[in-house]
Amino acid sequence: MGLESGGSTTYGCPRIHAVLVAEGERVSRKPVVRLTRKLDTRRA
Repeated sequence: MGLESGGSTTYGCPRIHAVLVAEGERVSRKPVVRLTRKLDTRRA
């Protein structure tokens, strides 16, 4: 599972968090939200 996977209706922080958890990372959503805002991933 990766961010480039198509067909998902989830996007943004919940999707990034889900990918990290699926890859075995232990992280809560708040740091993901904070980093997403800091990096401004909408422009990527």
